[in-house]
Amino acid sequence: MLQTVIDSNGEFVYTKLPNKDARMISLLTNIQSSNGKERKSILLEGKRLIQEALENNCRLEYLLFSRKSDIEQLKSFLPKSGATLYKMPYREIQLWSSLSTSPGIMGIFKKPDSENVKPSSDSIPVTILCDNIREPGNLGSVLRTCVGAGCHKVILIKGCVNLWDTKVTRSASGAHFRLNISTKIDWQDVDKLIHLDSKILMADNKLLSSSNENIEDTTFRIENVPVIPYYGISVDRTVPITLIVGGETEGLSEDAYKFIYERNGVRLNIPLMSGIDSLNSGVALDT
Repeated sequence: MLQTVIDSNGEFVYTKLPNKDARMISLLTNIQSSNGKERKSILLEGKRLIQEALENNCRLEYLLFSRKSDIEQLKSFLPKSGATLYKMPYREIQLWSSLSTSPGIMGIFKKPDSENVKPSSDSIPVTILCDNIREPGNLGSVLRTCVGAGCHKVILIKGCVNLWDTKVTRSASGAHFRLNISTKIDWQDVDKLIHLDSKILMADNKLLSSSNENIEDTTFRIENVPVIPYYGISVDRTVPITLIVGGETEGLSEDAYKFIYERNGVRLNIPLMSGIDSLNSGVALDT
């Protein structure tokens, strides 16, 4: 029998929990400690992000709140049944929050399948391929920019930060629910996910990459890959594009350079001044 969320009188059905309730400790410990295992649920904080998930048909499992007024604002989006509501002291929610000041409401959802999200009908044929992006805020910024620009797809290479890390979901502002995203992809499988005729571009702030110790002994010379200024590229809706973006600190991997070379790709140069040696990934993509 499904747990009732809102009864026939329109009233919320919830359980009031005391401090340090064993059920809550067990639930949140399992959510926040994957121990190397693939998580089956995700934790979202704040009314706006929870509403985004509900609007995009994500399955709510638990709703934790300290003020009834917070869930009243979500009432029209909540399912009538199928989830469990817990009211608990604010200090308990703050204890488990990843934020310095908790909004006082958390939603635990079954993890959506991001690869099943259908691209918008007016999306542009641009795929963003993320390599070595390990800072959660940077990945969140990339995803948010992709939604704003109307990109068709995002691919995360193995080694990128967890797509559903709480800091990623917060900085992405709901982008997860609007993008088709493939995660933990090996380089040898990338060709299966992008169009055969896709133009391959790489965001790069170095005119000569041979000075990079990580790639100087490779069998190719990256200097032979054409370089054009970032403002020299135009988007044609009839020609698919794949743009490869690396992490701010780690940059692109050797496998990324090999892929670009083998696919006759182009390096987009973003010149920097005043001793700045890199842009974070989100800013580079915005550029």
